[in-house]
Amino acid sequence: MSEYENNNGINGQSNLSSNNGYYGEGSNMSGMNYTQVPPVYQGSGYNYSSPYPHSEKSDSPGKDVRPNVQKTEKTKTQNKNKSSFGGKVAKTAVVAAVFGLVAGGVFQGIDIGTDKLREYASKDSVEETVDTGSSTDGVKTQPVVNSSGSKTLSYDVADIVKAAQPSIVSITTASTESVQYFFQSYDRSVTGAGSGIIIGQDDNTLFIATNCHVISGAEEINVGFNDGEMVNASVKGYDEDADIAVVEVNKSDMKESTKEAISVATVGDSDTLQVGEPAIAIGNALGYGQSVTVGYISALNRSIEDTDGTFIQTDAAINPGNSGGALINSSGQLIGINSVKYVDSTVEGMGFSIPINSAMSIINDIIEGTQKGKAYLGISGEGISREYSMIYGFPEGIYIKKVYENSPAEKCGLHNGDILVEIDGEEVYTLEDVQKQLKKYEVGDKVELKIYRADTMGNYAETTIEATLEQER
Repeated sequence: MSEYENNNGINGQSNLSSNNGYYGEGSNMSGMNYTQVPPVYQGSGYNYSSPYPHSEKSDSPGKDVRPNVQKTEKTKTQNKNKSSFGGKVAKTAVVAAVFGLVAGGVFQGIDIGTDKLREYASKDSVEETVDTGSSTDGVKTQPVVNSSGSKTLSYDVADIVKAAQPSIVSITTASTESVQYFFQSYDRSVTGAGSGIIIGQDDNTLFIATNCHVISGAEEINVGFNDGEMVNASVKGYDEDADIAVVEVNKSDMKESTKEAISVATVGDSDTLQVGEPAIAIGNALGYGQSVTVGYISALNRSIEDTDGTFIQTDAAINPGNSGGALINSSGQLIGINSVKYVDSTVEGMGFSIPINSAMSIINDIIEGTQKGKAYLGISGEGISREYSMIYGFPEGIYIKKVYENSPAEKCGLHNGDILVEIDGEEVYTLEDVQKQLKKYEVGDKVELKIYRADTMGNYAETTIEATLEQER
């Protein structure tokens, strides 16, 4: 039989390739001892691993294709790396482009929205004008803009000050004070500086408001106007408790150019003030001439120890020389008369101003001559200290240096050199003590004065005198 045929009962093998693409194996015939020769190749149905990997392009079975495999893997790795780097660059470019488009769209939207809101707000805004309530020329009204219920105040300090300065004056005083040096005393001349406000006028007189302590004890008063001219002035009246005084200047003593350069202050309403409002202080700080400081209303109705009434508190700087000057609001209206500066090492300076509503009632009474009179005795002198008393043997009290002519003191018989020690049983050691005691009395009241009077030998003897108080002059 042919070697290519497999017959029943005969041992043999087939070397023909099968139709399915691999060399098959012969069948095991029933009842025959058949030995299978290991095949050179294994079909896809066998679990056999070749010691050499097969290339996808291999033509010959069993051929060593390792060099081709290594080269192929290297090529793949290089291609993979190139592909990975290029992919990253492409992705980055895409992300950047997307981010740029989104960001640009967002900012464009914000710009459009802002423009729309501004356009809407400008349509709803309504401009108003603040009425100063003043008939004085030169005081500018300030614009107020209301938007959605809010209120914003706009003002120009330079314009306000320019309009207000012609009504502010400087005040200089000259007086004499007694100085005690060891066991002797002598008099010396002293000068003072303060400020004032032109508060009214008539055909012949200019009235200037200031603080009482500015002109207290002054023997000479000079007023300086904003054009640099200085004119003599005199005291019209004062209220020491309220620290208010009025001095007057005769218009006949003024130049025509000065009359044209000045103006009367526009009076505001201090009762309507609110904390946080702007405040401008103008005065003769340190005697250098007019100066301006700006701040706010810090508090209202402030009480200060050893003073009467209440004050406006402001952080606008009020320095020595500013006393008697003006505190004005953002409309240029007078709202207070600067009076006190509180100084302490632990706090920032706090300035205080007398509310103009309280001051005007006193000022008007002084100008109109309707001010209620105060009890007046008519003496000047100096207190005798305990040490001085022990050395010279004088009683402690007030050494009377001068008894004024036609005063209650002269009429009751007081003399120069007397030592006043009691008023109606109350001990007095200084002139301030005398003033406090006299405040308890009305004009026409009678008081008992205890004094010590020296005889011709210089020995002091106690005596009592009754005085009838008169109206203060």
